[in-house]
Amino acid sequence: MSKKISLLSALVFIALFVVPSALAQTVAPVRLGGLNISEFPKIITYADIRSPQGFFLSGLPSNAATVFEDEQPIPAILTEVRPGAQIVVAYGGGGSFGIINQEVRTRFDALRGWLLTWSTTQIEPDLDTLSLVVPEGVVVNHEVDPQLWIEGLQNYVPNFNQPPNPLETLSAAIDNALDPLAREGVGRTVLFLTQGIPEEQQAALQSQIDRATQAGVRVHIGFINSSSLFEGSDAVRLQAAAFQTGGLYFAFSNDEPLPDLNQMFESSRRAYLLEYRSQINTPGTHTITVMVNSDSGELLSNTISFEANLMPPAPVFVGLPAQIVRVYPPESDVTPENLTPSSQTIEVLTEFPDSIPRQISQLNLYVNDTLAAERTEAPFDNIELDLSPYAATEILELRLEVVDELGMTGSSLTLPLEVIIFEPEGGFFSSLGRNVPWIIGGVVALSGAVLFLVLVLAGRLRPRRIGELRQRRKAAADPVTSPVRDRKTKSEPLQPTVLERLSQRLPAAARIQWPSRTRPITDPYGHLVRVSEDGEPKTESMFPITVLELTFGSDSRQAVILLDDPAVAPVHARLWRDDQGDFFIEDYDTVSGTYHNYLPVKENGSRLEHGDLIHIATTGFRFTSSKPNRLRKPTATPLSDNGKES
Repeated sequence: MSKKISLLSALVFIALFVVPSALAQTVAPVRLGGLNISEFPKIITYADIRSPQGFFLSGLPSNAATVFEDEQPIPAILTEVRPGAQIVVAYGGGGSFGIINQEVRTRFDALRGWLLTWSTTQIEPDLDTLSLVVPEGVVVNHEVDPQLWIEGLQNYVPNFNQPPNPLETLSAAIDNALDPLAREGVGRTVLFLTQGIPEEQQAALQSQIDRATQAGVRVHIGFINSSSLFEGSDAVRLQAAAFQTGGLYFAFSNDEPLPDLNQMFESSRRAYLLEYRSQINTPGTHTITVMVNSDSGELLSNTISFEANLMPPAPVFVGLPAQIVRVYPPESDVTPENLTPSSQTIEVLTEFPDSIPRQISQLNLYVNDTLAAERTEAPFDNIELDLSPYAATEILELRLEVVDELGMTGSSLTLPLEVIIFEPEGGFFSSLGRNVPWIIGGVVALSGAVLFLVLVLAGRLRPRRIGELRQRRKAAADPVTSPVRDRKTKSEPLQPTVLERLSQRLPAAARIQWPSRTRPITDPYGHLVRVSEDGEPKTESMFPITVLELTFGSDSRQAVILLDDPAVAPVHARLWRDDQGDFFIEDYDTVSGTYHNYLPVKENGSRLEHGDLIHIATTGFRFTSSKPNRLRKPTATPLSDNGKES
């Protein structure tokens, strides 16, 4: 009697002290699955959260978890989910399973009926995968169709006389549970039915249980034997092994009720989806640990390491023009405030070399390494460049800089942007050039008056004739004395002016070519800017276009714009403006020719656009309009074998 009491006391001591101690040392209350960083910086993982006793904790609030990323706390979101379980039923074998009860049923038949009832009535379709492992090997392997698993169990015939090797069966079952999962978050669990583990194999049993615990596999153990052994040391060790992995333990001799399998496996079917936004902004190896606040206290997870091959974002200029021309609008004061355009929209494209798209938090534009514009709110696909500080022709160095949500900063290549200012030069000659039409008109009027006086004094023109002309006009206006108009003539020719008639009296060599009666336009239609051989503008050589027609040549008596070039003809080329406001350039059939954007001008003239290049022999000009449109897009002209346009 005293021996039984001593044994019972030892068992109670093991159950009360040894089992909880082993459990507390080996079970991780929070077990993390693999990390999904495909949507970085959002990181997703599944968490198996258990109480200190190893049971799944359901009903935790969404803010119960905190992620420690490289030891820095970050709030996380918990969502309870039910992804299912990878269930393995393992039969250890042995003569104890062949014991017959009063209904002439073996213990194995009773257990098989229990499993078949569960699998035919309570398994949820497409939730679990089922395997069956026996001493002979794996009978059913990860079947999603319960019927195939049922057929495997029904067709299996155990050999009760075969010596059992339960540890080999348990090891094979754990291996099967650790096979790759059908989907993320699925739990792993083993139902191990055994008649017991020999005393000499207890160390090997503990090794298998430690492996299952570290891998997060719950092992439920059914001790199938005589009820007289249910309080023995073997039963206590099996119970401790099950509890260590977070599993359940039961004993069955043929008379005891069997547990609810759905309740047994439910802890493995449930998990928490955990997600948070990473703050990592450096490449390399990083770690995360999760702490969960529960009614049982603060629960810590295992630590997971992962690689983050992060690279800064790369901003790119899209369609950046090579030049921006700023001009003074017609009839405006020559002050920097009146220059147009006043700003330029810069299109931006941000790329991610590490193939991990992220949100942009800031976009900066630097001009000559000085911050010129910044944007802190979406959209981040463009930024505005203020042109008002640039009132003189210069080349700007532009660079983009973007900052993503992780604080990583990336810069673009530095690209040049030429700002061209068409501004009248100061001083007497500049003022003289802007008032050329008025000066020409005054000179012509003065010359006419002088000529008239000379003709009168020389006797070539008598005042009497002027009086006679007045009388003739009066008579022509009188219907009685006016001459009869020929009906065949549709209209009378335009009568010449007095100055034109005076000029006609002079010898042909001395006749004056009078300007058009139309008043010249004082506001320039555009400008011609001399350019060097490499295409650089010479702003000191700039000609405003204020008349409808200009001629180029080397003869000052025939050409408006004189060119000191031996290859230029006396009258080489003509530039004119049509009624629609378009400008054209034509060549006067010269030897050295006239070129438009490096191509010979057309026979009937080539139409000019803002920014086009004109070459008179070897002298180059860039044509600009006062109301510039978009620059001409470059085109490719195919050439034939002889080098001419095809």
